[in-house]
Amino acid sequence: MKGNKGLSLVELIMTLAVVSILMAGVGVFFNSYNKSLALKEEKVLKILDKEVAMKFLWTDLIQVAPSFNNVYQVDDSGLNFFQYLPGCPTPKSKDLAKREIILSEDSRQKKFTFLALSTKREIPVFINPVNAYSVGPASKDPFKSGSLSFISLNNGDQVTKQNPEIWKEQSYLYLFSPVFLRPQTNKGFCSLEQQPKIPSYLGQLGGNRLAPVSGAKVRFDYSNPLTKKEVYSSEDDFLRKVPAMGGGSPTLILAPVAIITYEFDQEEYNGKDENVLRRTFDAGDGVRSSIVAVGIEKVIFSRKSVTSNIVDVQIYNQAGTN
Repeated sequence: MKGNKGLSLVELIMTLAVVSILMAGVGVFFNSYNKSLALKEEKVLKILDKEVAMKFLWTDLIQVAPSFNNVYQVDDSGLNFFQYLPGCPTPKSKDLAKREIILSEDSRQKKFTFLALSTKREIPVFINPVNAYSVGPASKDPFKSGSLSFISLNNGDQVTKQNPEIWKEQSYLYLFSPVFLRPQTNKGFCSLEQQPKIPSYLGQLGGNRLAPVSGAKVRFDYSNPLTKKEVYSSEDDFLRKVPAMGGGSPTLILAPVAIITYEFDQEEYNGKDENVLRRTFDAGDGVRSSIVAVGIEKVIFSRKSVTSNIVDVQIYNQAGTN
């Protein structure tokens, strides 16, 4: 090496060997790091998917009050998920049973449908039944009543003066009297063990009338809670039959609602199956659909008892954690 500033072949080979060993170690390190980063990223995305889904679900479920004893949604035991017995002292064992609906690939139910107060136009309005009619001249016969012609719930702008956002074409509107009533027996009595119901009517606005909503969208109970035999066929029919409470005419409220369905969708999305799909009927005939979570194993909706009006929800990802 004396007088020669270069490297010998042996030194060059040793140098390349050392560099190769170092580069291999660096490569193994980065490969391990990338795998670890990918796993953490997937875990974070699952958490984010779950958190987004929970936000949607809780926002909807806190507005679910119109569904109780109005919407018929079968649970996994064949019972009505929305059966509600407030103030019942001794409900039957079947009525006390926990209500549960599991949405998964192999579950009995694939959809969970309910009625929720609209969060976009949430201010309800009061309805004076008299203002919805046109009163004709009095009959000359004292034993006959004068004519009473139904015009519209918004006759005289009684709805739009309170909240113009409610009265929009194709909107879903929930008309009700805020009093629980139970069916009466032939002797005029009622039993606390019988399911109470709020007198209510669900309609979709077309022109100035509210048409009953198709059972294909939501199974709504239009029956008269006092008789369970009569069915409200229109808002006019509802106003004529709803009982007065605490005065000469009933207290009625008109509120905007949305029909919401959560489905377990098995179509692939971003390379993942088992997704949670949310469909909303809010205003108009169109359906707004959105995927709120991907890579989900199951979603469980439940109620501890029919004496409670709280709906709980749990989401399990494909790793089996909730």
